[in-house]
Amino acid sequence: MTSNRTAPAEFDRRQNRAGFRDAVPAAIALVVAEVVVASLNLHARSNRWHIAVALIPLIPACWLGWALWRMLRRSDEFQRVAHLEALAIGFAVAMLAALTGGLLHAADVGSTAQWLQITFIGGILAWVVALALRLRR
Repeated sequence: MTSNRTAPAEFDRRQNRAGFRDAVPAAIALVVAEVVVASLNLHARSNRWHIAVALIPLIPACWLGWALWRMLRRSDEFQRVAHLEALAIGFAVAMLAALTGGLLHAADVGSTAQWLQITFIGGILAWVVALALRLRR
């Protein structure tokens, strides 16, 4: 009888692990791609491939979207609420980072490209961390 009681919890843990196996590598790849592209300081005059290189982070971003879609397809009602809460937290962090970046840019600190990268990375990381904490049981 005890195996029947623990079976749903084990199933949930397996689903969560599968979701994070999909999402965490994509999030890490996205952060790495964003940092690498931001550090290259691409200009049209110095590199004719600047547009293609600048769009490289779209690959892990699409991978992350695919991971989210897979997670949502596997999830039950509780997990869908957790996903919604985590996405809301990620959105709030991104909005605060965008506001901070805009204010600092107005004060002539940093550049718009840097603040956009930080905003995006911060929102994604906040979403992944909030989801991990929310789904922990």
